[in-house]
Amino acid sequence: MKTRKIALIALLAPAFVGGIASTACSDASALPGLDGIAEQCGLVCAAEGIVEGNAQISGLRSIDTFFAAVVDFNAKATIVSGNIDAQLGRIRAAVGVDANADLNAAIKAKFALYADGGVTIVAQPPKCEVSASATIEATAKCDATVTPGMVSATCSGSCTLDASAMAKCDANATLTCSGTLPDLQCAGTCKAACDGTCMMDGTAKCEGTCSVAPDANGNCNGACTISGEGQCNGKCMGSCKGECSYTPPNGMCTGGAQVKCEAKANVSAECKGKCDATVTPPNASASAKASGEINVECTPPKLALKATFKASLDADLVAKAQYQAFATVFLDAYGQILAEVKRADVVAKAGGNLAVTGKAAVEGAANQLKASADVKLKATIGVGCALAELPKVATSVKVGTDKLTGSIAAAAKVSTAVGG
Repeated sequence: MKTRKIALIALLAPAFVGGIASTACSDASALPGLDGIAEQCGLVCAAEGIVEGNAQISGLRSIDTFFAAVVDFNAKATIVSGNIDAQLGRIRAAVGVDANADLNAAIKAKFALYADGGVTIVAQPPKCEVSASATIEATAKCDATVTPGMVSATCSGSCTLDASAMAKCDANATLTCSGTLPDLQCAGTCKAACDGTCMMDGTAKCEGTCSVAPDANGNCNGACTISGEGQCNGKCMGSCKGECSYTPPNGMCTGGAQVKCEAKANVSAECKGKCDATVTPPNASASAKASGEINVECTPPKLALKATFKASLDADLVAKAQYQAFATVFLDAYGQILAEVKRADVVAKAGGNLAVTGKAAVEGAANQLKASADVKLKATIGVGCALAELPKVATSVKVGTDKLTGSIAAAAKVSTAVGG
C-alpha cells in the first residue's frame, strides 16, 4: 500500500534529535539506514483515505470507527441514490420517454390515455426502522467495554422484537401484541383498512371504508365499501382484515402475534429489536448512532389510486391490457421510490450529523491522547494522521449528500404528477 510519510523528528528522543534536528522523514536520503523503517514500523499515514474508501486512518479503534461510518455513509448514499434512479428508469420506460424528457408531463400524458381529469395516488407514510442490535455492534467496534448481548440501546418510539412469548419490556415501555392471523382473538384495538381488488381491471386497490369492531368471535375483520369517486368503476371485491393490537394481561403474546415495546411519552425504552424512531446506543456514541441510521430499512407503503376512468376502457380490451401492465409497473416502482426517498432522508441527516458530532469526537480523543502521560509513538502518529484526514470528512459527506438530494429532487417530479 502506498503511504505518505510525516515528520517524526519532533517525536524522537532529544539525544537523537541533536544531530539531525532539521531533517524530516520525507527526505529519506538524509537519513542513512532509516529508509523504509518508518513504513515497516507503521509510523506513516496511508496514502489512501476516506475519499478512496479507506477507513484505517489512525490504527486506533475509537477513532477509525468514525472514519468507517463516513465511508459507510458514502457507500449507502450511492446504493440508495442508485435504487431511486433505477425505479425512475422503470417509470420512464413505462411511459416511453428517455432521461432527458419531462417525466412529470410524460406521466400525466400516459394516465390521460385511460382516465379523465388526471389521477391521484394516496400513500401511507413508508415505515422505516433502525436496528438497535446493529447500533450496539457498531458501538462495540468503537468501545471495547461494550459487549453485544450484555447491553441495550434505547428507542424513543415503538421497538419491534423477535417473535418470542417470553419477550419483556422495561419500565419505560408497554408491551403490546399485534397481528392479523386467523387464530388471533382480538380483545383490543382493531385497526383495519380496505384491502381488495376492482373488478374492472383486477389490479388496483379498492378505495373505501371498513368496519373495525371485532366480531362476536373476536375476529378483526370487516366489510370493504366503496366511498366517493374511487378508481373502481366496477364492483369492488374487497375485504377488511385489520391488525389487532392489545396489551396481554400476563405479559405474553400468543398466536404468532408480533411483539412490540411502546415507549411511554417523552421517554426512551430499552430496545433489542428494530425501532421506528430514534435509537440511542449505549455510551451515546455518535459514530454508532450514525451507523445505525445509515443502515435504516424502509418498507414501501400501500398505495391507493384515485381516478375516473374513461367509459370506453371496459370495451377496449387492448387498451385495458395496456393500462393494467402500465399500472402494475408504475405503482410498484412508485411505492419503491417513496420508501427509498424516506430512506434517503434518514441517511442524509445521519451523514450531516456524523460530520459534525464525529469530528468533535475525533478531536476530543486526540486531545485526551495528547494529555496522557503514557502515550506510545505509534498512537501519536495515528492521531496526527486522523487530524490530517478530518478536513476531508465534510467534502466526502457532501459527495454522498449531493447524490441523495439529486435523486430525491428527480423523484419529486413523479409525486407532483400524481398528486402524492
